[in-house]
Amino acid sequence: MIEWDSPSERYYQYGVDRGVLYIGEEDPIPWNGLLGIDEDHDAVTKVYYVDGQVYYATVEPGEFKGTLSALFWPDAFSTCLGIPEVAPGMYVDNQRPRPFGLSYRSLIGSGGEDDLFGYQIHLVYNALVKINTRNRTTLSNSFEPAKFVFELIAKPIKLPNRRPSAHYILDTRGMPPAKCTEVENLLYGVGSTPGRLPLPTELYDLLQP
Repeated sequence: MIEWDSPSERYYQYGVDRGVLYIGEEDPIPWNGLLGIDEDHDAVTKVYYVDGQVYYATVEPGEFKGTLSALFWPDAFSTCLGIPEVAPGMYVDNQRPRPFGLSYRSLIGSGGEDDLFGYQIHLVYNALVKINTRNRTTLSNSFEPAKFVFELIAKPIKLPNRRPSAHYILDTRGMPPAKCTEVENLLYGVGSTPGRLPLPTELYDLLQP
């Protein structure tokens, strides 16, 4: 029998944290100052008619894209923006951007007071980014830090028997604690072993029962 509004299943998502950059073979880089990430797809809905009636409807998959906002970015991210450092302290704008991977968490509550029930780890592969207009204004009596906004687009990776995707989600509510720890050790590192961004096929095999 269906039970509505179970106190332990009033799930909601809130917040974003633990942003991590993965650039080439370099060690993961924490993104401090990450404010938010808006996820989107450019999927296209198609409807076909015969004799004035809907005959077939489908949604064609689109590429993952998004908007990232931050108070600042890690120094290494400048190469991803196409603003590499060419000499100590000297940067050159308008260069070819470098692809990167990204991970971040979205938190899940379940209706309890101060209740962190779980979280989702989001993985983005083969991302490219451009920075939106940077506004710089004179100082005044009221100080407000500048907010930087970046537009993301990513090249998908294929998981066998699934449509290619650049965005994968790991939901800890469905993962045994030991598996969750193993995944986070891969992503964030453990001891003297640095983290890395594993391929979707590796994660899929690791999470099999």
